[in-house]
Amino acid sequence: MEGEHDNRHRGSEPNHNLRRDRYECQCSCALKQKNALLREGRPSIEHLAVWNQRLADLGAPVVAARLEFVERVNPLLGEFFAEISQSKAIARCRYRGITDANTPVDVVAGSFAWDW
Repeated sequence: MEGEHDNRHRGSEPNHNLRRDRYECQCSCALKQKNALLREGRPSIEHLAVWNQRLADLGAPVVAARLEFVERVNPLLGEFFAEISQSKAIARCRYRGITDANTPVDVVAGSFAWDW
């Protein structure tokens, strides 16, 4: 309806900027802590694992949102491509850079593999 609040756009949600700023601060703080630990020399795997897990936990919702977006956009992409191309070819997009991990946290945590 005209004039009705459109919740499809995250930027239009109340307090969106506040949540984004808080999230960015949490990511920045965790990354600064991990970098400080790395600058100290050869940190223990246990200490490093704490910050890796924190960064994975913070990154997981981003990966999940991207995966959800790809899942939601694929039907539309297929329809538009079929209409424009007038062919039977199938168009799909996928989110690259992740593995077949079970959850987004596994995906992000796997990117922090460390081998001394």
